[in-house]
Amino acid sequence: TLPLELVPPLHKALVEDIQWSCTTPECPPDERPFYDFAQFIGIARCFRAPSAASGPSRKKARGAAAAAEGSGDLVFQRPEDEAYAKRASFTFAFPVAGSGSKEGAAPKAQKGRGQEMRLVFGLSRKALEQVVKELPDLAVAWREEQLAS
Repeated sequence: TLPLELVPPLHKALVEDIQWSCTTPECPPDERPFYDFAQFIGIARCFRAPSAASGPSRKKARGAAAAAEGSGDLVFQRPEDEAYAKRASFTFAFPVAGSGSKEGAAPKAQKGRGQEMRLVFGLSRKALEQVVKELPDLAVAWREEQLAS
């Protein structure tokens, strides 16, 4: 877990490092194509909001992530995960078995949260760069929302 203020610079550094690897003379020309990523895959921890208790919230997934799930919204603990899910070209979620659960047993919802899930998402390079540009504003908005509640 990182302080929210560190998230935007770290994600920006990732994009800058990829660009640097593709353009620097320090990287041998025959290796540069290996850093020219066009697609990215990510996995995010999230929770299925209990449908009876769910009300409007900015932390819930909308757009691609909600459409992929179909039955209920997802709640993300990290605002950057939600931002990536919204810009993703594809998403799918699956339940995570809790610790100590028997093999084949349905995962249980944690107290105060819905069922724990993992969301897999795919991003184009352009979408990644767009989210990274938006992260500073999203971090400020998320921090303000947390202080207000």
